[in-house]
Parts: sequence; structure tokens; C-alpha cells
Amino acid sequence: MLAERRLLIDRVLNLRVDEHVLFDRIVTCARQMAERGEAVRRDDNPETLRRRLIAYSGETAPLLDYYERQGLLRSVDGLQPIDIVTDRLFAVINARIAASDEGNGSRHPS
Repeated sequence: MLAERRLLIDRVLNLRVDEHVLFDRIVTCARQMAERGEAVRRDDNPETLRRRLIAYSGETAPLLDYYERQGLLRSVDGLQPIDIVTDRLFAVINARIAASDEGNGSRHPS
């Protein structure tokens, strides 16, 4: 699909999280939303979350080593506060954009 669109993967972002903490956070968030009367996704339940984590471990996580060997993997601690995670993700993205701009001679105005 990427080749058809003439696209390349130049960075892979990985949010590092402890699966147990992630599981607890999602279950707690869904429960709190339900208690406040807010809409909760039907698939935000313990059984579905366990299946998602198993699928990630078996299908997606093995790709991390491949992208690491290619020099494309950038990891961010996903258990930090949202604003810090967001800032770090943007830093990775912006570093890539800046490197790309340097490589082709273009610059963004300050």
C-alpha cells in the first residue's frame, strides 16, 4: 500500500507503557465516565482490553525490533502526564521535519 502511494516510513512512534498500568487506567477511566453518565465505548471493557493487549503482543510488538534495527523507532514514555507525552511526541515529529528540511535545503521561518 505504501509503495503504491510512493510513501516511506521515516519514523515509528512507540508509546512505552506497562500493560498492567494501562489496563487499570483504561478500566478506571471507563468506569468513571459511566458513573458520570458519559458515553463509554462498548469495547472499553476488561475482556476486550485483554484481547487487544494479547493481539498487540503477538502481532504489533514484534515489529518494534525490526524498526529499531532500521533506526526508525522512537519511543516515548506513555505513562507520563498527557501534556508531557504530547510534547515529547511533537518533539520527535518536529525533529524529523527539521531533519527533512535540512536535507532538502528548505527552512521554516522562525
